[in-house]
Amino acid sequence: MARRVRRDLSNKKIRKIVEQKLTESRKPTPSQKPSSFSFNRFFKRTFYLLILASIGFLVYIVLTSPALLNLFSDQNPTVPRRPNLQGKSKTISSKTTAEKQPDTQPTIQPVKQKMQVEVLNGCGIRGIAATTTDYLRKSEIDVVFSGNYTRSDVAQSMVLDRVGNKSHAEKIADILGIKYEQIKTEVNLSRQLDVTVVLGKDYFELKPFKP
Repeated sequence: MARRVRRDLSNKKIRKIVEQKLTESRKPTPSQKPSSFSFNRFFKRTFYLLILASIGFLVYIVLTSPALLNLFSDQNPTVPRRPNLQGKSKTISSKTTAEKQPDTQPTIQPVKQKMQVEVLNGCGIRGIAATTTDYLRKSEIDVVFSGNYTRSDVAQSMVLDRVGNKSHAEKIADILGIKYEQIKTEVNLSRQLDVTVVLGKDYFELKPFKP
């Protein structure tokens, strides 16, 4: 067993030597020195990082490849059908026909209204207004009124134009056999009719009264 030597620190030289020894003992040994840069360690880490980056890049390429995407998107691929060329040709021909034909809308023709006529007895002979009315209605003339005229001494039968359209009056004159000289224009829109027929004492010369 080693014997511990007790040093006398009262001596300045001894104390200085002891302090120097303690200071040196506190300094880090070569094994305790901070680790310096290691080239081999840096090279290994860089190599591993490159390998990991390469593997990640390959995985990305595989996952984003069109073949893999089609595999997941079209799991039940359908067989493409042949185009219906016959229907297509019909569509094309219909289009060309539509282009050739002008885009015209059919014009709406107004409904023709029947001529409205009144028959008045101007000679006092009973029943001639009714006979004339039946004759005109058989000719598809709309007789809206049949009665007596304001006078009963009219010599010649006449046709009165009530709307300013003399062609209506001429048509009635042709049907009854009244001369055009006996057509007069007396516009009266308040009566709401086209023509007034006044039967005179010459009624027996008209068509409704001829055998």
